[in-house]
Amino acid sequence: MEQHARRRIPLGGFGLILIIVIALAVAVGDRVTPETDPTPEFVIHEAITPTATELREQSTAVRGRQLSELLTDAEQSEKQIEAVAAVAPAVISVQRSSNAETDNPSDDRVGSGVIIDSSGLAIASLRTTGSDGELTVVLSTGESAKATIVRVDEALQLVLLQIEGETPAVASLATESPRSGERVLAIGTPLGDFSSTVTAGVVGAIGVTMPSVNGDTETIAGVLQHDAATNQGNEGGPLINLDGEVIGIDLGSISTTVQDGQDEIAQGWSFAVPVALLGPLIGQSE
Repeated sequence: MEQHARRRIPLGGFGLILIIVIALAVAVGDRVTPETDPTPEFVIHEAITPTATELREQSTAVRGRQLSELLTDAEQSEKQIEAVAAVAPAVISVQRSSNAETDNPSDDRVGSGVIIDSSGLAIASLRTTGSDGELTVVLSTGESAKATIVRVDEALQLVLLQIEGETPAVASLATESPRSGERVLAIGTPLGDFSSTVTAGVVGAIGVTMPSVNGDTETIAGVLQHDAATNQGNEGGPLINLDGEVIGIDLGSISTTVQDGQDEIAQGWSFAVPVALLGPLIGQSE
């Protein structure tokens, strides 16, 4: 009986196949193995910060609502209540743990933040969190959760957090630029004790530079100035319009200035990063 000839694979062929299999296994392993100690990404701003004139032009060109729309006191009050109800569930308190390896490890600060994505991404203040260390956030439900710093924007003094577990709500970011004189509300945890506190004011100016606070922070350009009361602990909380949209992230306020050795009271001088500048922090193009 005629036997079929067996095909032989050269030994070199087995070696090549083995190398390919090992390479594929390593590649797949790298993709599915999570980082156990993720390092925050630091934002680099490639674009020039918009000038005040550019922001005013954007505000005038983009804003859809009519200036002639007038509200009674009762109507405005109702809109404010509705706006707070829409955003407050997404507002968080943020606390840096006492053993965190931060620039000021002995300084336990409580700040604010706001959830912007259903995956648990939230924005908070770099002054509160530092760029490293363990963070605890308190949700609007009163529950606590751990959070990790994902991205740091030193120029704007903000961070992007990843909260562990489920989150109760997500705030909407405004797509239209605010206007000087527009009514705004600030929500946060002033003094570290009064969560979801609401204060009201108006946008005083756009595209301004926030001065250094007590000499321990850099100046921040291209921000909003408003007069809604913000105290220590409000940093990182949302500044919202009457449509219940986040128009900015609060940086804090200036309470006194020093001129020629004399303290001068500065009232109603609060600042917020406008949504238009948050692109690099939240992973969108500038």
